[in-house]
Amino acid sequence: MKDYVILTINPGSTSTKIGIFENENELFSASIEHRSDVLEAFLTINQQFDFIKDTIMEILENHHFDTKKLSAVVGRGGLLPPIKSGGYTVNEAMKNLIWAGGLSEHASNLGALLADTIAGPLGIPAFIYDGVSADEMEDIARITGFPEIQRQSFCHVLNSKAMGRKYVRGKNPPCFCSRMKGWFLWTM
Repeated sequence: MKDYVILTINPGSTSTKIGIFENENELFSASIEHRSDVLEAFLTINQQFDFIKDTIMEILENHHFDTKKLSAVVGRGGLLPPIKSGGYTVNEAMKNLIWAGGLSEHASNLGALLADTIAGPLGIPAFIYDGVSADEMEDIARITGFPEIQRQSFCHVLNSKAMGRKYVRGKNPPCFCSRMKGWFLWTM
């Protein structure tokens, strides 16, 4: 079996997380918290691109990681138009949509751009995975009772699926919530 070395990138609103994996084994990971005064200097999320890219490259350099070892780069899926869960190859249409700035502002939108920028010069594929805007609702679930209004899917798919996988494996089961006298009680 061929070994695959994959860089994963998760740009968030206050931090950037990366990980290097060889097949399913984590070689290293890092999380950098961004100071709010630094982020406030950017008028839009897209303007943060170079700052986040430089942060990632600095992390890799500090770990003495040679990017030529990479087989692929995967970025967090952003707030794209509704898509199915799973992986997508970053393409020109996706990049143009993100750069145009017509999407809801969120740092996760940079995932595709960052993955492509790092993967491109290396001649390896760039992907996104489990976009925040994933929509797999059944048509019946869209019914609201008002014909002119349909329910739309919008949730943190990446987190929901990760918690589901942990639950299935019996690790850190998710919290179950019950409402009681206006307070939410969280029990394990």
